Amino acid sequence: MKLLNWIAKLILLLNTLFEIPVGLIMIFAPAVFFPEINKPEINEVAHQLVTAQGRAFGFAAIAVGVLSLLMSLRPLSREVLFAGMGALAVFHIGLSIAQLLNQIEGYSALIALVIHGAFAVIFLAVFIWNAGKRQEPVPASAPAA
Repeated sequence: MKLLNWIAKLILLLNTLFEIPVGLIMIFAPAVFFPEINKPEINEVAHQLVTAQGRAFGFAAIAVGVLSLLMSLRPLSREVLFAGMGALAVFHIGLSIAQLLNQIEGYSALIALVIHGAFAVIFLAVFIWNAGKRQEPVPASAPAA
């Protein structure tokens, strides 16, 4: 369990260091990730929509970064690893699928797919590794008197 905890805490810290700055940039400067919104052919409504979506994605990224940070600051029980790594794997798998579709359609940076794909694989691997570990049986509780 010590190796699993060390790997989990390392990836959680890396995820925190990735997600929180990305989230802040998406909230305060979405054009960094969506440079197309500054092109002259983009109308004001599209600009506002991309800015609004960037902010929403930014807060989602910050939430995931905070989840990773909070998990990394506490002892990692099997239950915490199961729930947290499972949730983070689903988040990054979902973003990987979205980025893949965007990449196929030609409007996404390949680096986003690579980063989220790597996090997805790692979180999923830790989740599966933890889920596959033999669980100690829980003693039956004494009947109420």
